[in-house]
Amino acid sequence: MTYQYNPRSLEEVDTVTAARRSMWWRVCSLLVCFPLQEALVWEQTETVTAETVTVEEGQPVPLHCEGERAGTVALQWLAPSGFTIFLNELPALKNTKYQLLHHSPSQLSISVRNATPQDEGVYKCLQYSDSVRTKEVKVTVLATPFKSTLEASVMRMQNGEEHVILNCSTTRSKPPPQITWLLGSGVELYGETSHQFDTDGKKCNSSSTLRVHAHGKDSTVDCIVRHPGLQGRRLVASSRFEDLGPWLGGEKFLPPLGGGGLELAECAALPTEALVWEQTETVTAETVTVEEGQPVPLHCEGERAGTVALQWLAPSGFTIFLNELPALKNTKYQLLHHSPSQLSISVRNATPQDEGVYKCLQYSDSVRTKEVKVTVLATPFKSTLEASVMRMQNGEEHVILNCSTTRSKPPPQITWLLGSGVELYGETSHQFDTDGKKCNSSSTLRVHAHGKDSTVDCIVRHPGLQGRRLVASSRFEDLVTAQKTASGTLEDSSPPSQDPWQSTSTVAVMEDFRTLETDKEEEEQTTQDPDLTTGANPQYQALIRKKSGILLLSLVSFLLFILFIIVQLFIMKLRKAHVIWKKENEISEHTLESYKSRSNNEETSSQEKNGHTSRSRSFMDHITQLYAEAKTKRKDNAPHSKLNGQCAAHIPESIV
Repeated sequence: MTYQYNPRSLEEVDTVTAARRSMWWRVCSLLVCFPLQEALVWEQTETVTAETVTVEEGQPVPLHCEGERAGTVALQWLAPSGFTIFLNELPALKNTKYQLLHHSPSQLSISVRNATPQDEGVYKCLQYSDSVRTKEVKVTVLATPFKSTLEASVMRMQNGEEHVILNCSTTRSKPPPQITWLLGSGVELYGETSHQFDTDGKKCNSSSTLRVHAHGKDSTVDCIVRHPGLQGRRLVASSRFEDLGPWLGGEKFLPPLGGGGLELAECAALPTEALVWEQTETVTAETVTVEEGQPVPLHCEGERAGTVALQWLAPSGFTIFLNELPALKNTKYQLLHHSPSQLSISVRNATPQDEGVYKCLQYSDSVRTKEVKVTVLATPFKSTLEASVMRMQNGEEHVILNCSTTRSKPPPQITWLLGSGVELYGETSHQFDTDGKKCNSSSTLRVHAHGKDSTVDCIVRHPGLQGRRLVASSRFEDLVTAQKTASGTLEDSSPPSQDPWQSTSTVAVMEDFRTLETDKEEEEQTTQDPDLTTGANPQYQALIRKKSGILLLSLVSFLLFILFIIVQLFIMKLRKAHVIWKKENEISEHTLESYKSRSNNEETSSQEKNGHTSRSRSFMDHITQLYAEAKTKRKDNAPHSKLNGQCAAHIPESIV
């Protein structure tokens, strides 16, 4: 148990405690924890293009997809229903409408034969590489009306007036056509138009009604139908009011007076092909809960004969495996077993980011779906108990207890067990990570008074502990002793505080789940609620060994990281020394060249000087010879006159 004096107010203690825990886990994530995590390729998506294709009913729809990146693992076409049509050259949907045109590592082309309005929707091509690249093609199918029908009826009013009711109709068109009335005067009018759609909401029967009060004998009327599928042409049904004469006295609908056809060409009836629709059926919905770091096995068995393919989808909707063929470029997913009736995979080293609903699709006459909801638990393995003693202005002392856990999912339940056997809830708060998965939880308890031998336990419960508990214990007596020791230091070093709360001491008590409880508590809780504080539990011992192994790997990773930094610094220093040596070498070479040039100049000048010196020496030798001859002559002529001797003696002196 460690006691530490640090005067702060209650709010400051909570703030500093949270900041210290956040900083510790940030450093751990960067230096220690990060090397232990497996490098993953997340299913990042990128929409490349969004095309629109419009075809006539009965025509084929070609769909082309080209991979634009190197390292493409697979190409996949999805139907508007979300089911796989082809993964590379492997078909999934048991439907003769879809035809493979071409497949290569960089291209996948298919065709939708005999298109109908039911084939409309957005088709997607997925290119699986380091990320998932998506191409969307919106297909629109037109159902063109090829005939219009004009009907007429005469209605007699009570006042004796007769009104002619004209009705023009078309059938099975998509989208609804535009129907107008062209009178003989050249005026084109809109009637009262109505549309009656099929049960699937695709095609419709349309009609337009025109009520005529009076008309001339030779008056004519034309029903004109316009539709996008006619490509600017029109359907026209014509009639003359004179032709209505034989039926003007009746109050009944008349048979068709004229069959409307294309103004330029007739439309032939379109053939229809028997289709296999993508009917779906959800078989089961399972739930799997695993501990963080554990593998998640996913098994799918085909229960029907004639199964074409089995497929596992990630929560993102992307394909993991279609039969034995992988799609997502992610080492987390591992194929365990594949057969015509079974496909088993595993999600390695599960993390909270792997949570979600995984789907297994069984393609046969219909598509059978199995859903598996995966939940990943992040279990807290340590609880921290911190205590601070606060002194009020009136002299009262309050003890503030704070118990916290880090990086848990879901949030744990934290309670306080007092020595009297009463278990209380404190003020609990949860601080979630940016992704909303894990959280740091803390519970605060404010104690007004306590006994000399009173104790307090912080108890943490979590689903990942499987009924066990984390317990951190402390005695108030130890806190009081620490408070008395810290009070003297506070009086000597701190000026008076004007705050209503005066902090006299802060005591941090670090306890983890390895704290042993008394034998009596162990006996009482053996059959009811076993704790992680019981050392005889084999699962507890296995957890301890696992955490020790993780700690060892963390230390090794940290040492490798430090060694890497040292090597980098050594390389940088070596490069710097090499640059300095290179500069010095260049300077030395330049100096040597300068010295050689100067030496040559000096040698030339020396030779010239030596020539001049040799001439001087020759002259001196000649003078010396003359001097010797003069001396000899002087000895011979010693008896001569004194004047001659003085002159002879003076000549060498002058020469010298």
